[in-house]
Amino acid sequence: MTTTDAGWTIEELLQTCIAEALRGANDGEPYWQSVRELQARDPDEVWRHLEPISQHEHARVRAIVPDVLRFLGQGSRPRLHDTVALFESMLRAAPAPELVASIGLALGELGVAEGVALMQPFAQHPDADVRFAVVSACLGQREPAAIETLIALSADTEDHVRDWATFGLGTQVGPTEEGDENAVDTQALRDALAARLEDSHVNTRSEAIVGLAARRDPRVLPILQREIDRGPELSLILEAARWMASPSLYEGLKRLEAHEDPERRKFWLDHGLADAIAACGRGRSV
Repeated sequence: MTTTDAGWTIEELLQTCIAEALRGANDGEPYWQSVRELQARDPDEVWRHLEPISQHEHARVRAIVPDVLRFLGQGSRPRLHDTVALFESMLRAAPAPELVASIGLALGELGVAEGVALMQPFAQHPDADVRFAVVSACLGQREPAAIETLIALSADTEDHVRDWATFGLGTQVGPTEEGDENAVDTQALRDALAARLEDSHVNTRSEAIVGLAARRDPRVLPILQREIDRGPELSLILEAARWMASPSLYEGLKRLEAHEDPERRKFWLDHGLADAIAACGRGRSV
């Protein structure tokens, strides 16, 4: 069976998921097509069939539960309290890494504050996918425990974990506009971002730059100038320049505007170069 049909019953869709999971193919299209179809079905009926699977002997089969529940109701978030309680019960049973990772990703998609406390004990797990799922559960959460966890994981050995943790600190809880009172801005958070300013991973480094620039931390200015002079690989650098609005960046940005490579110049112009030039030019003396 390689495709599912909208006319299939919930039982048939679940059997496809179980069969795919047991053969180690729960990252393939037949599995996810069945998951998506289940997410579109009646939430109470799907829940009734899923709950017993949460105690299945195979962790890959148990992982079907969070995979479906993360988007059950296709965004309407039905039975949210029951879902969190079920995940808590599943995590208490010393689950396999793939199940912990699936639960963490689901908690992140659900955006519940309870996800931080449930996933925080796995922040030092040896499996990088689990640590990434911890980050996912903390993204957008502003409570101190979430920030502390993201700070720790922003120094992770794995690039993708470090990248997303830095994004969580720099952008997800940062200001969205001038004077944003909801932004999280502590010395520990700033120091964690500053520690990533020389990161060898370009995405991580760029997330740190934009996060510090949005908070107008002067430590970012020489790094930002260097990235502009090199020719930014990511639009985040232009966003950071706009936030920083420093006249010292103006000439470097103008050089990008006149760059000899038309493709690079078009990329920068399409991704905020004009706004960055305008912001940095306002404070210049004429």
